[in-house]
Amino acid sequence: DALKYKKSASSQIQRLLGNVVLSHDSVVMYCDSAHFYSSKNYFRAFGNVRMLRGEMLLQCDSMLYNGNTLRGKAIDRVIFTKDEMRLSTDLLYFSRNSKQIWYTTGASIVQPTGTLYSKVGTYFTNQSLFHFSDSVRIRQEDYYIESDSMHHWQDLDVSMFFGPTHLE
Repeated sequence: DALKYKKSASSQIQRLLGNVVLSHDSVVMYCDSAHFYSSKNYFRAFGNVRMLRGEMLLQCDSMLYNGNTLRGKAIDRVIFTKDEMRLSTDLLYFSRNSKQIWYTTGASIVQPTGTLYSKVGTYFTNQSLFHFSDSVRIRQEDYYIESDSMHHWQDLDVSMFFGPTHLE
């Protein structure tokens, strides 16, 4: 709705307000407001942030994104969805170059078949492959698993466990 521009000796900052829409390559990002640093190809997005690419949606309260490195950070009330999978955490990093998202502060993942929690995880979006580590817990309708580490191929619904694993 509004664009404010501030030019200083050190940087150029564009402040975008209300119904902000930014596009970069095949990604579209929506938010309530943003600061765009044109000389660095970098932005900070605030309020009701949504980043959409194909069937993947990333939502959060705020986001930092570097258009040169194609890396970013989603902050506070982060939700990543792809198909029927929903990942929730407070801090999520992503790289569009390596096609990965990762977290180090714990996340829960809800799918139609059950829920999973781990403290650390990486999702390789082009392979639909998760690597989970540190306090992995899976709750399904008919079983519960605790493990040190696990790899899970989402499309195949196949998992491999590494380290001590307990099944109930």
